Amino acid sequence: MSRIEKSLGRSTDDTLTASAAPPLPVPEPARGEVIVRVVDSCSLPLEASTEGPQVRVLAATFRGEVVAIGERVEARLLGKTVVGLTRLPRLVNSHERVDADQVVVVPEELNPERAAELLLDG
Repeated sequence: MSRIEKSLGRSTDDTLTASAAPPLPVPEPARGEVIVRVVDSCSLPLEASTEGPQVRVLAATFRGEVVAIGERVEARLLGKTVVGLTRLPRLVNSHERVDADQVVVVPEELNPERAAELLLDG
């Protein structure tokens, strides 16, 4: 039985069933970091040109609310809706600890569901 099958489990009819994993603890922000309570996320492949062959890098965008700030982070970020980008294979958790300069505040007049798309468009 594979590691994935062990973590998912098998039902009596030999189909995989997901079991709820215990929630991860909410991390504490370090200096210059924020904690974002993730509302939604999306994984995507990115392609980068190099002098050699194409390189594929997996990443994920996420959107959420800043729920904690570390030292040397502007207090105005607390409670703001932000979008960000993280590299995989790391999973996007319920709460992400990221550098404050790696998230973008979503303006109130912008539809938050479109914000992650705009992040990818540059």
